[in-house]
Amino acid sequence: MLDNLRSSLGAALKKLVGASDVNEELIDSLCKDVQRALLQSDVNVRLVLTITQNLKKRSLEESPPKGLSRKNHIVSILYDELSRLMGYKGDLAAQNNQLEEQVISFVPGKLNTVLMFGIQGSGKTTVTAKLARWLTKHGYHVGVVGADTWRPGALTQLKMNCIKINVEVFGDESTKNAPSIVKNGIAYFRDAGADVVIIDSLRLESDVESIRADKNNLIVYIKASPEVRYNRLTKRNEKVGEAEMSFEQFTKEEQAATEVLIPKIGEGADFIINNEGSFKEFESQVDEFYKKYLVS
Repeated sequence: MLDNLRSSLGAALKKLVGASDVNEELIDSLCKDVQRALLQSDVNVRLVLTITQNLKKRSLEESPPKGLSRKNHIVSILYDELSRLMGYKGDLAAQNNQLEEQVISFVPGKLNTVLMFGIQGSGKTTVTAKLARWLTKHGYHVGVVGADTWRPGALTQLKMNCIKINVEVFGDESTKNAPSIVKNGIAYFRDAGADVVIIDSLRLESDVESIRADKNNLIVYIKASPEVRYNRLTKRNEKVGEAEMSFEQFTKEEQAATEVLIPKIGEGADFIINNEGSFKEFESQVDEFYKKYLVS
């Protein structure tokens, strides 16, 4: 019976996690799925109604703890109600403990930092906006720090991408000191009550290591083949003469000390996204990131 119940509840939770928005209709649907799963497992009707009524009431009225998305909070409520009202001490209680340990790697009550890192043309700014959108949809208050002082127009592009998804960007065009921008940006979003801040991006190994020093921070390495990155750079033509640059010139530029080090540093990242395929392929990788660090 427990195997069937676990399977049915897992299917219900997948629908919750995969939904684009959390609203009363979605919660009603979850409650119906939970009712069906419990009744099929011969759970007492009155107990089923008590569990789902509490699930709906708490899901609609309770605010998630700081740093925990609304979806993850609803999952936690469900397991809490099941273990408390059904009195399971064994398998379900163990499942609940596992949830508490794994449901979120971002630390509640603390500003969590994600550094987007990669060589030129890998798509860091585009991925930053996409990840910010993804996290926002899943209930997180996200802020973005524009720290790419090397690429012309980087901050402008980042702001244009983020304004479409209603995510605030912190930047400072008056300085080329990227670590200073990051420090001030993190302080700004901490005061604003953000859950997650995404940094786009840092280039020097010492700067990256300063982020890595905090074990709760995440480093995401964005990579793409030289051919893909060359095509992106020549199309966007942000630097004088970039559109006319040959592939040979492009590869020669990549032999600079800072560029050669970036892939090597990236090998030690917490997560790697290969950003050279279709949008669907990209989304599947972000989904893996989400599951690994938020709902694994």
